[in-house]
Amino acid sequence: MFQAGRRRIKRSVFIDSSSIRFLDDELYDRLYRIEILRPYLESRKNEIDVSEPVNGRRMTNIGTFRAYLTAFLRDHPGTNKDTIIMVNYESLQSDIFDHIFASMPHFGLRLFQNPSGRDVRALGDLFVSGKISVPRPSIGGSSTINNYEDGPLDHQQ
Repeated sequence: MFQAGRRRIKRSVFIDSSSIRFLDDELYDRLYRIEILRPYLESRKNEIDVSEPVNGRRMTNIGTFRAYLTAFLRDHPGTNKDTIIMVNYESLQSDIFDHIFASMPHFGLRLFQNPSGRDVRALGDLFVSGKISVPRPSIGGSSTINNYEDGPLDHQQ
């Protein structure tokens, strides 16, 4: 790799899948202010069916983020322009999954994901606010940690 004067960077960025959504007018307008994104946004605007979010092709925030990163890498002086761009099938695959993730809420579906730091923080906020509390064992030596009639959660049955 070094003989060719380049080195591949291989890192992962994890995105909260519940934050993936279709672009609305407000987000489109905000992103349009990013100069390197304008050509992408203008070209995609003609392909969009706004009658209903799941009809046809729609822009998603993650697809637009990917377009931004591609433009950023193309413009960066330290990158080799010949080796940056994704292969076409990877781009198509990304578009398909962007649409799947963004359209699921329209069908009342949620993508499963392990709890994120945001989820843990929200749970902590509920504890601090007193909206939920940690169940306490009842007096009398029972090791029951729930408030349900069906018995303890531990293995002492």
